Amino acid sequence: MKNKTHIRRIVSVALAATMLTGLLAGCGGKKSGDGLSAYVYVPSYIDLPKEVTEFNNPTLSGDTVFFSMTGYVHKDGTPATAEEAAAMGSGAATGTDLSTDGLQTRIQLCSIKRDGTGFTKLADYQQKQVPTDQFSYAGIDKLTTDSEGNLWAVEEFSKTIYDLPAGFDMKTQDSSEYYKGDERHIYIRKLSNTGKELSTVNLNELVGPVQSSDDNGGGYISVSDIRVGKDGSVYLVDNGSNKLYVLGKDGKPLCNLQPDNNGYIGGLVTLKDGSVAASVSGDSGKTSIRTVNAAAKTWGQTTDIEVNVGNTSSGGKQYDFCYNDGSSLYGYDVAAKKTESIVNW
Repeated sequence: MKNKTHIRRIVSVALAATMLTGLLAGCGGKKSGDGLSAYVYVPSYIDLPKEVTEFNNPTLSGDTVFFSMTGYVHKDGTPATAEEAAAMGSGAATGTDLSTDGLQTRIQLCSIKRDGTGFTKLADYQQKQVPTDQFSYAGIDKLTTDSEGNLWAVEEFSKTIYDLPAGFDMKTQDSSEYYKGDERHIYIRKLSNTGKELSTVNLNELVGPVQSSDDNGGGYISVSDIRVGKDGSVYLVDNGSNKLYVLGKDGKPLCNLQPDNNGYIGGLVTLKDGSVAASVSGDSGKTSIRTVNAAAKTWGQTTDIEVNVGNTSSGGKQYDFCYNDGSSLYGYDVAAKKTESIVNW
């Protein structure tokens, strides 16, 4: 059974980040006289409905938190009860029979208010159809929202391929030596706030074959970050090809960019003017922030910075973005090349 305390902690972190972003939007960061942050992180815990068994990919739009979780249905499509779902746990392959009752997993998109009320399953959401055999998997890797309240989901569907001999017993024998490869598909889906599909892009078709040193065959598409710019354009990073892809607000591809001089795209940041930029590291170990000129299909302004940027979040009006190193949250001003400590924990 899921650890409800663990879920509560995850929710508190997500909500704390939201409230901190609001705080930054209204005022600048401050430091006390001894150099320590004047802000203090005080956690608060919210009890969630028993129907919330997972809290994955939380993203905030106004006062609403959207998230994904694994749902369970019977073979005839009727939803499992909360007790049945809790008893099954998680981690099963999509479409696989999980018990003698024939429960199967389904991706679910949900929403809830920041105070823990108003839990809703998005009625119009339907996951993509995938093979329902023993080795298939479906999941949402990333989720974000745009200024119009729409959702952008990165959905992965994969099937692991084995060449199993006749009479092979999965419970007592090791299948790894019979592994042949994976069939994997990534979709970028624009959804309404009720889950209705507005557009979709098959990233496999957009990216094409990905090279890999894997002895078992081709490489993998792996979306490490996704952001929506102030004009509604969608920016996403594929680790497999080390490229930044830009989609229009209608979901149509606009361009793709790759760093020169062996640069590596570490992630995306949303600057305080609402534009999206990439964090790029080079052989020298230095990091730069590069904006994108989607109309010209080229990189825009490049600014070298003195820190390695990871785990980024909104910087409100005071900073271009925030980042954390595991023990502190910092705000960064790109033009001034200045880092300021906001919260220590």
